[in-house]
Amino acid sequence: MRRGLGVRSALERVQSLWRFLRYGRRDLARARQHAQQTQLQLEETRDELRGTERQNRRLSRRLERKNQQLRQVKERLGQKIKGQRERLNDKNQQLARSTRKISRLREQVTELENVRTQVANQRKTLNDRSQEIEQLRMELSVRGAIPSGENQGQRVEGDQNSGSLPDFLIIGTQKGGTTLLYYLLCQHPQVEPAAEKEVHYFDTRKFQRGEGWYRSNFPPQSSENGQKTITGEASPYYIYHPLVPKRAASLIPNAKLIALLRNPVDRAYSDYQSRLREGIEVLSFEEAIEAEAERIKGEKERMLSEEGYFSPNHRRYSYLARGVYVDQLEDWHEHFDRDQLLLLKSEDFFKDTRKMMGVVCDFLGLPEWEGGNFGQGRNRRRYEPMKPETRARLERYFEPHNQRLYDYLGRDFGW
Repeated sequence: MRRGLGVRSALERVQSLWRFLRYGRRDLARARQHAQQTQLQLEETRDELRGTERQNRRLSRRLERKNQQLRQVKERLGQKIKGQRERLNDKNQQLARSTRKISRLREQVTELENVRTQVANQRKTLNDRSQEIEQLRMELSVRGAIPSGENQGQRVEGDQNSGSLPDFLIIGTQKGGTTLLYYLLCQHPQVEPAAEKEVHYFDTRKFQRGEGWYRSNFPPQSSENGQKTITGEASPYYIYHPLVPKRAASLIPNAKLIALLRNPVDRAYSDYQSRLREGIEVLSFEEAIEAEAERIKGEKERMLSEEGYFSPNHRRYSYLARGVYVDQLEDWHEHFDRDQLLLLKSEDFFKDTRKMMGVVCDFLGLPEWEGGNFGQGRNRRRYEPMKPETRARLERYFEPHNQRLYDYLGRDFGW
């Protein structure tokens, strides 16, 4: 029995060993196959690693180039910033110099205004003294204290028989062509000029000198080829001065009046340019029209309330107000009949001067003549054109005033 157990045990060990050998070979084959696969994967991984290293080296080289480019850009940017800082410092220095210059100019403007005020005061004093002297001269003349030959060659002031009153007045508008119109009229053989084109009797303190002084500015009545001559003057401030219509009507109620009306936008800019050339205006055009309301504030009211008051600002700085023609014409029509006032469009006068002069002569009762120097042309001045945005702004400003003018006259001037 023990022997049987030993055989069985040996048989079991043999079977176990056979199974071990059988499955061990299979596992060994699998292990070898797995080892081969692992080796292949390892090779692939090594290849990938080598590729990654090559890519890293390329990326490192690119990164180095980028860093170098970045350093170059930083250097250039630094140089540019340095240059801009230097230019900015130069600009700041220029600005500081300009600021100092503007400050000096403002001081000079203030000094100039003070000088102008002093001159105005001196002129007023001289004018008052002149009036006193003239009054004394008149008194002495009446008393026979001045020898008759002492004043030879001088105009006699205060003598109502020294000259005739004007038959016509060119009342405006300023920068509308009054100088050319008066020049051409005075070429007519039946028109005698005044002592000067702009007498400014009704719109200055000269009005206080009286009718005799005004007459002394015009020639006595005469005739040419059997026809009576006429005379007149052209003071373009007349149309705008609030007291002139009443004053003129009181002295020359039958006089004929002529007004040239120009596009108020162009008139304002031309007026500004004249003031600029004369040194009266120091602001830009845009600043001047902004400051106009403040400059002339209360001046008209003071002129109406103080008979002898003369307003330089009202005369000099009314760039826009002078272009509101309808208000001015209403004042004139209050004292003169409408048929006494001839209204001409300045643009038509400049375009066809000969034709318009025919209209003027017919209005004044003058015969046509062919000797007029119509080639004289306008007194043109060259200056920078108005800014388009400023022109558009002024056209909007004047549009309602122009429409009131058209409705008032029943005539469209096309402005």
